[in-house]
Amino acid sequence: MIKFISHLTILLFILGCSKVQTEKIQLLPTEKFSDYDLDYFLSSLSSIEFVNDTFYITEYDYSRLLILNRDFSKYLIIDDSNEDSGVSYPTFSIPIDNKIAVYNSGKQRIDFYTNEGKFIENLSLKVNSELLNFTQLDNKLVYSILLDDLQGQFIIHDQYSHEIKRFGELTNVSFNKFQEIYNSKGYIFPLKKGFITVLPTTGEITIYDSDLNLSYSTNILEEINLKSVKENIYNFYKTTTNSTIDIVSDCKFYDDKLFILIYNRKPEERPNPRQIIVFNIHQNEKIRLETIYTIGEINSYYSKICIIPPDKIAAFELQTSDIHIFELK
Repeated sequence: MIKFISHLTILLFILGCSKVQTEKIQLLPTEKFSDYDLDYFLSSLSSIEFVNDTFYITEYDYSRLLILNRDFSKYLIIDDSNEDSGVSYPTFSIPIDNKIAVYNSGKQRIDFYTNEGKFIENLSLKVNSELLNFTQLDNKLVYSILLDDLQGQFIIHDQYSHEIKRFGELTNVSFNKFQEIYNSKGYIFPLKKGFITVLPTTGEITIYDSDLNLSYSTNILEEINLKSVKENIYNFYKTTTNSTIDIVSDCKFYDDKLFILIYNRKPEERPNPRQIIVFNIHQNEKIRLETIYTIGEINSYYSKICIIPPDKIAAFELQTSDIHIFELK
């Protein structure tokens, strides 16, 4: 089913900036709509992207894909009312070749729609883990996922010949099959020469060169002087057989910079993701810690982010179902 809705809850913040961390310094007045004024409220966002002045939002639990204008005045919603052509537990969506592409985990495939929401075709993947993001490069899809043969690697998938090229590894911290499957997921982004990848369950950042060979690797927690937390997490994996920890809540790449929404806590503490770690990718394809932003209030719980060029970040606050817009100064 496709329908249009006309409002969204929006808050606008301005952030200060420093090399260590930033705090919210001013809340700008802006019209705020109650959730009860809407036909629905946002919940369980699995991804939020901003491309060509348009938001692409996937809601996992409610099986909905939302296409939003820049000013949030109009929505296109594709839901699960049509079993064959509707979305099913979507985890990510972006436009590709003037089509809307969305990964539906309930169907293990990428579905393609017109900009009016009409179903066109699908690409079956047959997988065993979550698809966190994908992109198109030279008419090929690039993503990271654990396929049916349980060989977790990064994938370059030719949409036309269906040839699959694999490279790299998705996890090096698994002590049983449960952890192997859950930990085998990652974010991947193309560089000028090669790719950069981020593993949310271990915090590993890796750069692969144009020949798909590993050229550089580091860990988020070591870069921000939390090596002890990294050791605690690795020990957690060893002693807790059927549980895992996500260090990274979301990850975006823009203007040669990696923006990582990280859980600001130790494994045994309550999750409270409010820190966005920004890494600069140098021309020699090395990463450098540039800035740490702290967003929202002390009890805010942000689960997803996206970049609004040139200097804004949208963040979804899980407890209030609000999207907050932060301006980076």
